[in-house]
Amino acid sequence: MNARWLIVSPAVYYPLVLFGGAAQKAEYSHVGRYIGELNAAGSD
Repeated sequence: MNARWLIVSPAVYYPLVLFGGAAQKAEYSHVGRYIGELNAAGSD
């Protein structure tokens, strides 16, 4: 039973944090931020 909670709790918690944070800041885009980080990591 405890092993199930180790899988279920992050699967529930992560979307809440992701979409809850995005809902608090209107101009924030997780996708745009991720692409920006990829571009910064790829440039020398």
